[in-house]
Amino acid sequence: MSGPQAFRVEVSGARAWRRLTGVLGLGSAAVLAVWAGQVASGPAALAAWLGVFGLTAAGALAWRPVPDPVLDWDGRGWRLNVGGPGRDGCRVDLGVAIDLGGWMLLESVEAGTGVRRWLAVSRGQDRAEWHLLRCAVYSPRPHPGAHAAPEIPPPE
Repeated sequence: MSGPQAFRVEVSGARAWRRLTGVLGLGSAAVLAVWAGQVASGPAALAAWLGVFGLTAAGALAWRPVPDPVLDWDGRGWRLNVGGPGRDGCRVDLGVAIDLGGWMLLESVEAGTGVRRWLAVSRGQDRAEWHLLRCAVYSPRPHPGAHAAPEIPPPE
């Protein structure tokens, strides 16, 4: 039995995920601002307002335009490119944190460094690759010496 064929999927659901986390950060800032206005005075009020500024800045950073991550499955393992076109990705271990059928939250752990990223993917963003993606994330990894599908060349 052979594993899923090689494919590439652009994780455009990450935009919605960044926006959601930005909205949550801004909501937290609003609650902190209301609390600071009603309860705090003196140094506590200053600390609360600095917290509001920090949360607002974090929310604004979540809205900034960044390239969509790209996941590549080569038949043996995953490669994640978060740097945009022309950059080589890094090998990652990919796991499913949440699976709602048409939407998944994937946990990516960079091989070697252990850097952890969360990727939100949905069936609506790339229906042609959805089945391949689900098969690949749930299939067992081939042994290191096993024959696998040819690697996908990096995008031009």
